Amino acid sequence: MEEIKVGIYLMQKNEDVLLPLFVDFYGSLFGFESIHILDNGSNETLRPILTNAEKKGCKIIYGFDKPVDFENKGKIIGELITKNINKFNISLPLDCDEFLVLENSGERYILKELFYKYFYSLENGAYLVKKRYLNNPYKKDNFYHPPKGHKYFFKNCPAHIDSVGFHSIKESSLLDEVKISSLAYFEYHNRSFKELIEKSKEKMKLRINLKNIPKKYSGRGHHLHKHLLMRSENDYIESMKDFEHFKFEELGILFNEIGHQIPFNLS
Repeated sequence: MEEIKVGIYLMQKNEDVLLPLFVDFYGSLFGFESIHILDNGSNETLRPILTNAEKKGCKIIYGFDKPVDFENKGKIIGELITKNINKFNISLPLDCDEFLVLENSGERYILKELFYKYFYSLENGAYLVKKRYLNNPYKKDNFYHPPKGHKYFFKNCPAHIDSVGFHSIKESSLLDEVKISSLAYFEYHNRSFKELIEKSKEKMKLRINLKNIPKKYSGRGHHLHKHLLMRSENDYIESMKDFEHFKFEELGILFNEIGHQIPFNLS
């Protein structure tokens, strides 16, 4: 049987809550040596967290510390994946708030052996992850399915990514047509209202005028732009009520098993 090696790729800045969880979650599934963390200029508060991740076996990459590097995140990580194509069979570009689950016929699994069995079964090429679920911080273990947000991962093929959020790839990434995958992202994007606004401003500062936020915007980070138009926390809470929610407790149970709490739980 072919040995499957998984590569995890992340660019982050000041994710003091999520990064330790991200490291231990993916380290427990695929080994800490699979994790590549590109630091986008974190402050000194995060240095011990990065040092601890490095001690566990993660590869910490400095030098991409400018806002423009974040804007080129897809291209930078795609080039790194392609460079490492002979080291890792499966390449997963991720954000710090994303935790992968296998989903099949309505059932969801987070088991190491099932991930490896699934990855082994795949043909080489680019794979589309269509399923994405966002957390509701006001309802523990509750998630909902937003209308957009598909992403890609790769098996033994180059990754020519042309989107900050890994939402689109160039045709040169394709060995054949894009295949639909059985992975799903559970994304802890939603946090306290104050933190959400701070994070949105940080990511949008090169894209819009934060002193005069436009009423309409359809470019990069349009989902963050809508947060900046909210007048109060109540607007934020109401924005999640439009979606049908479901309960998924297994992630929280696994987080607890590896020594972490559910992030951004305000319930």
